[in-house]
Amino acid sequence: MIVPYCGNMNTMTAPSSSRRSVLSRSRGWLLSLLFLISPPGITAVLAQGVTTPLEPQQALASLKTDPDLRIELVAAEPDVIDPVYIAFDAQGRMWVVQLGDYPNGPAPGEPGRSSIRILTDADGDGRYTDPQVFAEGLLFANSLMFWQDGVLVTTDGRLDFLADRDGDGNAEFRETWFEGFARENPQLRANSPTLGLDGMIYVANGLRGGKVRAVRKEWGEHEPVDISGRDFCFDPYTGQARATSGHGQFGMSFDDFGRRFCCSNRNPCIEVVMPEWALEKNRDVAVTAVVADAAASGEASRIYPISRFWVTSNLHAGQFTAACGVHIYRGDGLGDGYYGNSFTCDPTGNLVHRELLEGTDVVFKGRSPYDALEFISTEDTWFRPVNLAVGPEGALYLADMYRAVIEHPQYMPDELKTRPDLTLGSDRGRIYRVVSRTPAPQQKKAPKLNELSTSDLVAFLDHPNVWQRRTAFQLIMERQDRSVAAQLIPMLGGPASPQGKTLAFWALARLGSLRAEDLTTVLNADDPKVVEQLLVLQGASGKSDVLAAERRSIEPQLIEMAKSSASGQRSITGRLRFQLALALNDDPQALASLLSGAVQDQWLATAVAISSGSRSLETAESLLGLVTESSKTTDLVEPLGRLLEVPCSKGDLETLARSLKLVEALAARDPAAGMSIRSRLWSRLAAAVRSKGRNPVALFPEAAATAGIDFHKVIEEAVGTAQDDSRKGGELLDAIRLLEFAPLELSSAAFAKSMNSSDAAIAAAAVAGLGRLNDPGCTPLLLEEYSSRSPSLRREIQSAIFRSEPRIAALLDEIDAGRIPPTELDQTRMQQLARVKNAGLKERAAKLIAANRPADRSEMIEKYQPALSRKGDPAHGRELFTKNCAQCHRIGAIGVNVAPDISDSRVKLPSQLLTDILDPNRAIDNNYFNYIVVDHEGTIHSGVIATETSTSITLRQPEDKRVTIARENIEQLRSTGQSLMPVGLEKALTVEDMSDLISFIKNWRYLDGEVPKEVIR
Repeated sequence: MIVPYCGNMNTMTAPSSSRRSVLSRSRGWLLSLLFLISPPGITAVLAQGVTTPLEPQQALASLKTDPDLRIELVAAEPDVIDPVYIAFDAQGRMWVVQLGDYPNGPAPGEPGRSSIRILTDADGDGRYTDPQVFAEGLLFANSLMFWQDGVLVTTDGRLDFLADRDGDGNAEFRETWFEGFARENPQLRANSPTLGLDGMIYVANGLRGGKVRAVRKEWGEHEPVDISGRDFCFDPYTGQARATSGHGQFGMSFDDFGRRFCCSNRNPCIEVVMPEWALEKNRDVAVTAVVADAAASGEASRIYPISRFWVTSNLHAGQFTAACGVHIYRGDGLGDGYYGNSFTCDPTGNLVHRELLEGTDVVFKGRSPYDALEFISTEDTWFRPVNLAVGPEGALYLADMYRAVIEHPQYMPDELKTRPDLTLGSDRGRIYRVVSRTPAPQQKKAPKLNELSTSDLVAFLDHPNVWQRRTAFQLIMERQDRSVAAQLIPMLGGPASPQGKTLAFWALARLGSLRAEDLTTVLNADDPKVVEQLLVLQGASGKSDVLAAERRSIEPQLIEMAKSSASGQRSITGRLRFQLALALNDDPQALASLLSGAVQDQWLATAVAISSGSRSLETAESLLGLVTESSKTTDLVEPLGRLLEVPCSKGDLETLARSLKLVEALAARDPAAGMSIRSRLWSRLAAAVRSKGRNPVALFPEAAATAGIDFHKVIEEAVGTAQDDSRKGGELLDAIRLLEFAPLELSSAAFAKSMNSSDAAIAAAAVAGLGRLNDPGCTPLLLEEYSSRSPSLRREIQSAIFRSEPRIAALLDEIDAGRIPPTELDQTRMQQLARVKNAGLKERAAKLIAANRPADRSEMIEKYQPALSRKGDPAHGRELFTKNCAQCHRIGAIGVNVAPDISDSRVKLPSQLLTDILDPNRAIDNNYFNYIVVDHEGTIHSGVIATETSTSITLRQPEDKRVTIARENIEQLRSTGQSLMPVGLEKALTVEDMSDLISFIKNWRYLDGEVPKEVIR
């Protein structure tokens, strides 16, 4: 539904298209910057002047929102300054975390400047005043959570507990609970501690990770927890901690049913889909994704600011670049249409964005309810919304840092780092409340929940406002009073709302008071979201937990539910199907039944593979028996591959034969797609076999014979297709992928022909296939006519060569003979050379490395200074960029962004670009560090880490290629501490070339004839 807008105060009005155009191009104003942000090059600023800040009431009048809502100012400077986090305690008081250290922190030796203030609304007029300093002198404090008689605060790489135990209003008791969260960037730190339904406290990673250890004495010794690529959670009673799925930047929120959401610069609403306990359930399954975007992200995202801001990247204009403070609204102060919506701040655009989260599939699908408008927007460029919360009355509260500049100088060009306006607004801050314009029925003031008995708190679990519900739930968790079980149990089958039943269920679980009959009651609940709670408990609980006997008692009912879903006797949502799959264990028929109803759902296929355990081959066989429609033949390829790769990784001949027989049965259903089905599935099975050091070329012929498959006929067909000039595209790729199973004497001609193809994908597939073969005869084929190959194909050949030391020796022979220049090997390859084990080869490699050691970077930068005074040729620079840079960077339509985006060139001086090119490791965001992974076969992989889970690591490589390595197959993983971009690019560029390349980077927007016509230097 499109919400109508009018032009009243606090009501959003849509700027005309011409006005938007003017606003988007406006210069002479402060360019909005990122909050808690981003790798260099996402958004930058050209501040040729700064607008005048508005006083609080003026700023309030400038804010625009939906016509049925109003915005109220509830606190402002000097009562609050630099607010970044709001929370309301059980007495209804507002606690505000003030990030006074922003952006650079105190001078060495000085105390921290962050603080926590408590404000109250004693007279009920809606304004929070009379601030009391609870704690000050904190360093980079950014969030808090109430716990028992104090608060947990995320500070300088720590999670501290602060309490006022002498009653003077100030926290005299301070105790560190955990330390080791990453600290190198003040904007990218752990934050948002939040109590989950399971009684664990979750903490957002901040994107920089760390190795976190418990230091609270009463917990005893615990092993440090590595949270690289994952969030963190812990039991507040025992200190037991673990890394958990998700990777949030600043902000984290749960919905009513325990689903967790986070965000990062370009991702306004990320749903954590695959829980960590599921990954631990079956570590043989390499899971490559645990989160999904619930709202459009990156280039697909859209925001519509009405302020005069300018984003320098053409790729990011009108998109999220500073998403933070994601919040799933569950209050009762706005109206039903807002309940369950996600809200995300974007201080760059001076706005708050709203998404309707819809659907019953595994992942929510978000959409904006507006047409080119935002939930809150303003023309005031100082408005910097960074976080959201729900208050005791159900209103939506908003923290506004109110700053001229929100960005850390680390991400600014050098010439902007000493700007005098970086701290403008450090004496300001506002907090707003959004409420319905329609007055709600007069309600009594919310009671102070902390003063109620545990018995009285139970009624609040079913309150329509989440603050009442979750505060009551937390107090019950803190008190651990089992006597309330008698009140909680009737809620499970009674008239309570789904939210109330959910909280009652988890309270009982955490108190250890659930009975078998209670589980049955929840399993039969009318609302599938309530049933999901039981399934989460069923899957997440260990076999030794106190509810093990009760959980076992309902397993037959879960199995029956799964089987009835396949027969159509019971209709279940995609989300419930997914949770049921994770909850089941080792029942192939039940798991296949679930998957048969949604074979295209990759999340479900992964869940079924996890829960199938050692019987995933049986699940695959059951699935093929259940899905008989020929129209779904190709849809079965992905789920079958997921199920078969784990058993085939064991290298057992009988298992491989059964798997190949299943593949052949699927191929027989659709003869026209037979080669494609074999190609895709055989390749997956071969990769699984290879992951444990076995040779699929040796195993497949025997396994095929055991399965009754004419192996030679399959291979001959593939060889013939690969050499057939009339075959194109996908058919050829399918055939080439099958060549790796053939003896080289049969496939060499087809490989050679394919390597010479003008189709880059065909040639690359041929090189990859040759690379996977162990035959020594592959090496001459790979190195033949090397120098005449395209740059991208040469990189593929190098990857194939570096799979074994004999091949590396052959490559060094070619270099020694002068047929391949040593400059072909970048620093990553040189690092790989340094790791060879053969003594003779190691000596040769050391000499090559020494002879080609990159020159001193300062000398190189000085040598290339003349490039800055020369008028470059951007057209020639485009050719150089395509040849040397496009495999990792994108400008316009050229290349891919594996490394940071460099198209934001308007604010970078040519001198800075020269430094970035010649010395790429001088300033590098550690999200883009190059990693080297050595697997148990000795194969060396390199790239930046794209996804990291407890079971696998996915590397992103040049040309946006990805490789996933199971952790159990990793012999060594280490960061080089350097950029993926190689040092020594100058070897391929003259001074004139460098001038042309820089000119292209600076002027690429204007090469189509648009203004300005003069080349910018």
